[in-house]
Amino acid sequence: MTEDTARRGALAAGPPGDTGPSPGDPATPPEHSLGFLLPRVAHSLDRAFEEMLAAYDIRGSHLGVLSTLRAYGPLAQQRIAAYLGLERQTLVNVADDLERRGLVERHPHPRDRRLQVLRLTAAGRAFHDRVDAAAEAHQHRVYGALSEVEQETLGRILRKLAPSGHFEALFTTPRRDDEKE
Repeated sequence: MTEDTARRGALAAGPPGDTGPSPGDPATPPEHSLGFLLPRVAHSLDRAFEEMLAAYDIRGSHLGVLSTLRAYGPLAQQRIAAYLGLERQTLVNVADDLERRGLVERHPHPRDRRLQVLRLTAAGRAFHDRVDAAAEAHQHRVYGALSEVEQETLGRILRKLAPSGHFEALFTTPRRDDEKE
């Protein structure tokens, strides 16, 4: 008997003196509970995504910044952090890394000297497009078990689960920082 099999057997047996669920006991096995299943699936998907990104020597937060800049143009670091749900210091570290690699440039905000605006470089656009293609292929592999309708439904359900206000920045298009107010 392997250690894993022994552990599963011990788990199934429960603590000493436990006779298990009583007849009619409404206990739900953990794998049938959304509160158990969703975080585990999210963690597993995140880990697989991060492993795919490791081939490009980046993390999901790097791709998030590059994708946000590719989609919306130059933005203040503060706006990007809010949009992606990153701590400001995490965003600064990611921006430092991307700038060191020549993928983004920092410029002073046109109206607020306290803020720095990030802008993709040509190398950043090309790098983003390569990584984004790999991410798209990864997504097709991962979600391939779901039909297109199921994928759309899953997306709709996840957006519905996002608590009102908590993820507001994620669903609000950031205003470009190089535009006049």
